[in-house]
Amino acid sequence: MRIGINSRVLKQFGGNGMLSLSNTPVDVVELSLAEVDFLRHRSEIVEHALEVKAIYGISYTVHAPYQDSEIERLRVDFGMKSSDILEIMKAVLDVAYEIEADTVVIHPGDMHNRRSFDNAIENIRIVAKFAEDYGIMLAVENIYTNELGVRRVAELPGEMLRLVEE
Repeated sequence: MRIGINSRVLKQFGGNGMLSLSNTPVDVVELSLAEVDFLRHRSEIVEHALEVKAIYGISYTVHAPYQDSEIERLRVDFGMKSSDILEIMKAVLDVAYEIEADTVVIHPGDMHNRRSFDNAIENIRIVAKFAEDYGIMLAVENIYTNELGVRRVAELPGEMLRLVEE
């Protein structure tokens, strides 16, 4: 069994300083790209991640930006049709590949209209092909209706199963 933690809570990644890899027995760090401008600071992020990996002997997964990410221009909402989404995801996969992550976690997006579910399927298919070229697995993680009442694509287990099967 491997134990993992999100990079946002680790001192080594500028998190809120709750935990340190020095005294936290984890094998895997989920490097979150949802809160950082990884396009602008890509080389520094990759360099730092590889340094931390060498020091602590950890491996990585990557959490891609999603529809509610802090940096608006880097938000990925698979429920919409947009070439920007695919370009951002290519950059995410580049980072994941460089730090030797085996998995990239994504959220399927928001339900904007009746086409949103189909848009998510189509976008995820395209990104899955990119990921396959890198030898990286995509993990689709659900997210629930937010406090504003925005419904999400594949919130429920049956919806997620349909999304993955499609």
